[in-house]
Amino acid sequence: MDQIGTGTVSEIIKESKDKDCEAQIDVLGETAVMLRRQGLNINFFARSIRLKLMLDEIGLNDEQLEDFVVHLNVHCFKRGLTPDAFMNVVSNISFLSDNLAIPVEQLPRYIT
Repeated sequence: MDQIGTGTVSEIIKESKDKDCEAQIDVLGETAVMLRRQGLNINFFARSIRLKLMLDEIGLNDEQLEDFVVHLNVHCFKRGLTPDAFMNVVSNISFLSDNLAIPVEQLPRYIT
């Protein structure tokens, strides 16, 4: 049976870590180049990461958010609203729901 010394194992681990670190540095460099080519900066990238973390926290994925944005655009276009105006309406409905202590999904029962 081959014996591997402690020093050999440590060296293998060190090499592996060095390769992982190099790979991560390469990815970061490629990401920086991609951002620059798109006319974006690191702040945009940081906001994207924060948004991804928020989505993860509430249990949504990128695809669900993209679908929502598409539906939002279609809805706003059909009604002649800007997405910003629509978001203000949603905020107002949310405040109304809170003030009346009626869940948003139950508001239609009280309106009709």
